[in-house]
Amino acid sequence: RFGSSSGFPVPTEQALTALKRFIECIKFERLQTVMDGDNNWDSLKKVDEYLDVIGKITAVMCQVYPDQKRKIFAFLLPYLKANYLGQRLVTGAIFAELVNNCQEDAELLEKLVNCLLNCLFDNALKRICLRGMANIVSCGLDKMNKYAPTVLDALMSSIDDHDDNIAMEAMLGLARVFEMINEERIAPILINVCNRIRPAFDKKHDKIRASAFALFGALHRFGNGESCKETFFEQLHSNFPALVVHLN
Repeated sequence: RFGSSSGFPVPTEQALTALKRFIECIKFERLQTVMDGDNNWDSLKKVDEYLDVIGKITAVMCQVYPDQKRKIFAFLLPYLKANYLGQRLVTGAIFAELVNNCQEDAELLEKLVNCLLNCLFDNALKRICLRGMANIVSCGLDKMNKYAPTVLDALMSSIDDHDDNIAMEAMLGLARVFEMINEERIAPILINVCNRIRPAFDKKHDKIRASAFALFGALHRFGNGESCKETFFEQLHSNFPALVVHLN
């Protein structure tokens, strides 16, 4: 209940205490170790951080109880369209992290990708869904290339979103994808990517600018390939002044 009680100190503390006692009671030492690190208990009290902790908890569950992933998915699926925003957000955060742990379960991965795609139209869930789409890189090159058109379309459509947080998530996700994806997938859209991230170099939001430069930097691996080399260097020369200015 951290999402719905956020902003109300007493209910939040009660929920926090209950979770701590539960973890101690079931002697889940690995989860206890994760929660005790990186101020995760405090992060559960913060609206802009508690979903990140939900992802960490999900990761531990997947590692310790991998046979429960399908059951978790089936149980939570109805809540993805729940009336309460908190339920949708937590479900989306868990599904996004489940993608990170589907290397050996192609059927579950397909269901997760479809769910995340369908939720991109829910503005409240869009950021966490984009993160889940980018997590496909954890599933290996074969699956990355299989879902490449879907993932690229989802992320590309959001890199100039009016919401800076969504735009930043999309750019960070694309940077991860570009580190792995095959060159032939990127060649047709390379110029488009460069043109669409260029305006972000001048944003007042520090993290947006950093995300844009990280994404532009991730394109470096396409500078050696025959199909992208010339195009990449044209874009590099075009954006060089902006890069130099931001060194200061």
